Order: sequence, then structure tokens, then C-alpha cells
Amino acid sequence: MAWARVLAAAVLGTLGCGERAPDGPPRAAPVPPLPGRPPRPPAVEAPRRPPEVRPGEDFDAYAARGEEGLDLAAASLLLAREQEPGLEATGVLARLDAWASEVREVCAAAADRGAANGRFLDAAFGAAGLSFDRDDPEGRRPEGLHLHRVLERRQGACLGLALLVHALADRVGIPAQAVALPEHVFLRLDAGGAWRNVEVTAGGAAKSDEEYRSGHRVPPEAIAAGTYLAPVGRRGLLAMLCVNRAAHRLEAGDAAGALRDADRAIRLRATFPQGPANRAAALLALGRPADALASADRALALHPGLLGALLSRGEARARTGDLDGSRADAEEAVARAPADALARTLLGRVLLAARDAEGAAREFEAALALAPDLPDARRGLEAAERARGGGR
Repeated sequence: MAWARVLAAAVLGTLGCGERAPDGPPRAAPVPPLPGRPPRPPAVEAPRRPPEVRPGEDFDAYAARGEEGLDLAAASLLLAREQEPGLEATGVLARLDAWASEVREVCAAAADRGAANGRFLDAAFGAAGLSFDRDDPEGRRPEGLHLHRVLERRQGACLGLALLVHALADRVGIPAQAVALPEHVFLRLDAGGAWRNVEVTAGGAAKSDEEYRSGHRVPPEAIAAGTYLAPVGRRGLLAMLCVNRAAHRLEAGDAAGALRDADRAIRLRATFPQGPANRAAALLALGRPADALASADRALALHPGLLGALLSRGEARARTGDLDGSRADAEEAVARAPADALARTLLGRVLLAARDAEGAAREFEAALALAPDLPDARRGLEAAERARGGGR
């Protein structure tokens, strides 16, 4: 056990290297590392447990502590409690702590950090059976995102799995980093001088940076700016959780709640483009197109071509009278995502406003072929038919 080694080192320091303890054999001094070679790190480090949540402390106050004062599990539970007032956080944390204690004992007995990582991943994805929820690949269900639900179901979206596995790693003493991609997150574990990428949606399988770069079409300029493929910290993971909550609230018609969560995401990590992108969408829903335009511009400065931000900016421009700018955004959105029904609908509306009823009808028909129940596309097609005198 790691604690036994720490205790032995403390006794050695008291007695002096090489001296005899009163009730045991001689204790040898530790062998110094070879010149130029750093000492091998222990298999696990001391568990990381920041101060507990204070009575009455809400998520915003807790998150303001800064990176080193955050426990991902406690923070996730504070957020979840806003929508689940009866959530008993103490029991969830006790369950996680008990699991971490078992996993730590297994990992601490490993020969080195690389072997400890293997044992850790086996415990999380093998013995515990954590897995990607293939019925919800885009993380549209809240239960796939919040840590306590993932712990309960043993399933989640990439973000929910990353939150739980990172919180477990902190408690076990496995150094971990969260790394962001467009619409995705993975973890890195310290293997003793090198970081191993861990794909949480594939049972902890290793993937290279190049696989992530090409598979997720990461803009080179966003990599250079440190937006993607760079560690984001615990605050970054929580920012991603707030981004997703904002999207869920928008879908539920709670624009004010969505704006609150988007603003939280921006405070937690200002370089995430999804925060201002969701803020722009919430502001549009609240009837504030000029403010939405500024937020969409910010998102696109961080991630050029981000589809949601393009659509929000195109809509904001249309509402503020800039039809040429709106058309440019809509055409770029369709070029980037020809199978996106919302992009087709926005372009159709812009064309209809420009009195191109034929072009508008084509875009609305394309949108309805992709999403037959999309109301805006249906209404737009009816308006286009009336404009060209066809009527159906």
C-alpha cells in the first residue's frame, strides 16, 4: 500500500539512513537515480480531495474557487440539484469514495504508473462496466451527462463518462487531463513521463492525437490557439457540462435558463466556442438579435465555421436587416453541412426574403426531406408556394 511506503519513509527520515530500527532489520537508504535519469514516479499519487462544499454553497460560488479547489463530482451534483432538488449528494459521494478506495488498492500494487493505468481502466470499463450509451450518441439525454446518473446506470455520453472517470482518477491518485474536441471530449492519463489518450466511449481504448485531429475535423487554427486538443482542466469539463445543459434548456423552451448556463460556461472557460454559440441561440430566443450577433461573432472567432454559431449569426443578421450577411452565413452553413435541415431552412428564408421563391422552395423541400416535422420549413414552403403562385 502507498500509505505504508510513506510511513516507512517517515521512520527512515527520523532514524537516519542505514541505521537500525529498535524492532527490525537494518533499513537501507533509497538507491539514487542514475545521473540524468529522473526517479520513477510511484504507481499512484496521493488522492486528490479538495475542501468539501460549504453549507448553502451553490454551483456558482463553488466554481469560483478555481481549478485546485474543485471536485468534479461535487460540482456536478450541485448543478444537477438545481433540476433535482431532492438529490442526496452525500450518498452519491460516499458510493464514489468507496469505489475509489477499492480501485486505489488494486492500482497501488502495480509495478509502475503505466501498469496502474491499465488496472484503473480495467476497473472502470471492465469490472464496473462503464460504457458508451449507443442509444444516445449525441448526449441529448440529461442522464447521460450528469455524474450521478452515469454512476447509477453505468452508461453515459462522452462527457458524462469523462466526468465520472476523471473524478474517480482524482480519488485514486491517477493524474488525469480532460481534452476537448469539437462536440467531443476524451481523457489523458499520466503513464510516467508521457500521457496516454483514453477514449471513454470505447472502453478506455488508446487513440493518437492524429486520429482525433482527422476524425473530428479539428480546424488547425483552433489547435494553434489551444481551443482543441489541449488540456482544459476541471473547469473546462464543467464548462462543457454547462454548454450541454444550455442546449437541453433551449430544446425545452427555457431560454432564460439556457442563457444562464451559457454564461456559466463562458466564465469557466472563455476559449470554448460552444459557450458563446449557445449564448447567441438563447439571446435569439429572448428576442435580443443584436446581442446574439455579438456572441455569434465571438464563437466564430474561436472556431471558424462552427455550424451552430453560423446559423445563429445568420438569423441575427436577418432580424437586424442585414440580408446579404445572413445569406452569406446561410450559404456557408449549407456548404459545410448540406444534410442539416436548419441550415437549409435558414437559406430558404433568406431567399424568400430576397424574392427568390423558386430557390426558397427548393431549400425548404430539401429541409423537409431531411426533417419532415420541421415547422419552420413547412411554413416556409407554404409561403414560397404562395409567392410563386403555385399553392398546394
